[in-house]
Amino acid sequence: MSTRHVSSRMWFGSLESRFYLIFTVVFFASILGMQIVAFRFTVSAVRDATIQTKTTLLEQLVERINTYIAGMERISQAVISDPDVTLYLKAGEALQTEQTLVAGIEERLSHYIQAREDISSILILRVCPPPQNNSS
Repeated sequence: MSTRHVSSRMWFGSLESRFYLIFTVVFFASILGMQIVAFRFTVSAVRDATIQTKTTLLEQLVERINTYIAGMERISQAVISDPDVTLYLKAGEALQTEQTLVAGIEERLSHYIQAREDISSILILRVCPPPQNNSS
């Protein structure tokens, strides 16, 4: 066998074989190109969807926190506007019926605690001024 005969056999000697080879290479190259383009679009779409989901979740979280804070403010406003609580805070130690008043306040505050599962207790602080020494 001559070298020429072997090389023509290896390089698809007929015109029809060359067309099949070119068609196959172009076909697979175009499929590969479409896959790369589709992958880039998919990655971009997934990234955009992830950002949108995170944004939506953060907006919902902010809304829930704002609603929670507004609810707590309404409860604190209701407690402070209660006339017995106001009397208790203003009277200091001079109040004669303090036990009866405290019991009534505790009963009303227990309704807030029962209505809201996230509240375990309500604390009312009464700051009394320190006793003054008149020894001068």
